[in-house]
Amino acid sequence: MIAWIKQLVDLRLALQAAILGLVGAPVIWWYVRVRLRELAEIEAAKFRSLLDAAPEGVLGVSEDGRIRFANAEAQRLFQYAEADLVGQPIELLIPERYARTHIRSRSSYLTGPCKRSMGSGLEVMAQRKDGSEFPADVSLNHVRTGNGAFVISMIRDVTAQRQHRAALLEANRKLQAGLAENMRHAEQMRQLRHMAQELQLCRNEEELYACVARGAARLFPDHPGALNITGQAGVSIDIVATWGLDASTMPPCTTPHPCGASRGVSPSAAADAEWSESGERTSVEHSGSYDCVPMLSRGETLGALHLGREVGAMTDMSDKTHLETLQTIADQVGLSLANLRLREALRLQSICDPLTKLYNRRFMDEWLARELPRTIRGHRPISLLMLDLDHFKRFNDEYGHECGDLVLREVAALLRATVRQSDIACRIGGEELVLLLPETKLADALCIAEKLRGLVAALAVTFQGKEVGRITVSIGAAESPRHGHSPALLLRAADMALYQAKSAGRDRVAAAADTMIEEISKNQWAPLPG
Repeated sequence: MIAWIKQLVDLRLALQAAILGLVGAPVIWWYVRVRLRELAEIEAAKFRSLLDAAPEGVLGVSEDGRIRFANAEAQRLFQYAEADLVGQPIELLIPERYARTHIRSRSSYLTGPCKRSMGSGLEVMAQRKDGSEFPADVSLNHVRTGNGAFVISMIRDVTAQRQHRAALLEANRKLQAGLAENMRHAEQMRQLRHMAQELQLCRNEEELYACVARGAARLFPDHPGALNITGQAGVSIDIVATWGLDASTMPPCTTPHPCGASRGVSPSAAADAEWSESGERTSVEHSGSYDCVPMLSRGETLGALHLGREVGAMTDMSDKTHLETLQTIADQVGLSLANLRLREALRLQSICDPLTKLYNRRFMDEWLARELPRTIRGHRPISLLMLDLDHFKRFNDEYGHECGDLVLREVAALLRATVRQSDIACRIGGEELVLLLPETKLADALCIAEKLRGLVAALAVTFQGKEVGRITVSIGAAESPRHGHSPALLLRAADMALYQAKSAGRDRVAAAADTMIEEISKNQWAPLPG
């Protein structure tokens, strides 16, 4: 009985469940659909919020190239509302000149789509609604959904990055240029120091000119130039050194020179023109122009340095740098040149007689001490003529010492004009002169002495409008090593021969006798006869 009751209850429950299932199925299905729609809308809202929160513009593009959605940043970038973008071809956002190329690139991408990250190097030009353009970095990702395949394109405006990159490149360029300029300046300073050291080692002006040409060629390898020196009277400019392949095209410096360098004016840049003596400008055949700076020392203009350059080849800063370097060289050269000339002047003062401009006793002693042993070793003769003006005291007594000085200067000028370039004329004191004749035997020396005696006798000297009378000279001649192996013995032999000429009546030439050697050797410390 109990089992039967249990079966009835189970049957009732089954019937109730069947009836409930037939009636509630549509309700349940409707409920499920509503909930699924609500959940989809919630997820879509979340997805849209995520898209709009993205810092880059996001576009969904179907495989046919139509825009399906655009986030807020994409709408801001392109200045379009989403409704204006959806359904439009993606080429709407690309400048027309790139549209065809983009269509081909899009088709090529779809044949083998792959993920392309932002910053991978794909930069395109995008176009806003107003027609303005901006550079954009684009990343691509191909996705498939239940609604079809899409290409998710993320877009970033890289205008600021490009500007930043350009600024970095410009800063790097300036840094590199600054480093190169510093290296060039350091090398220039090294060359200037080297040139200054070379200038200090120059022994004469010719060496200095060559040193300037070498140094300037190293400092300005691409620019020809010239060194101009002011003439003795300051009325002419001479080119003494040039450098560069086109140095021959440098315009000559004339006087007056309008660039001002020859007058000591500050550095200037002159156009390619030559100036005539009247100051008028005339054209010359050479290209470019040249910079010109003066060389000054103690207020005196010694010359000018010219540096040629091509028109427009240098910037203002380069011009300034070149002028400063050229001025530094000019200052160094001017100082070195002035020092050389001062040293030469002091040397001449120490070895030259200020009245006659002949060498003095000091130079004669140094020359004989240096050259006499050489000639003896080489078995070469040296002759010495000792000249003494006859009755010289008469000129001083009758006309005054100014007349005596004039007579000495005239005789000295005659000696300088008559003797050979290798001969040495000296004034050793008072009216006594010495003529050193290298490579000359006694017989030839006597011929020279006779010629000089005749020229002096024919000399007419006028003092204060009056002739001072006939001038004569007595000459003693000696030869080394024939009459002495030392300067002292040679001088003493010539002096004794001079004494013989005076004793025989003056106005004549006497040669030292070979017997004088023994007499001098026996009594070489005895005073010479007056």
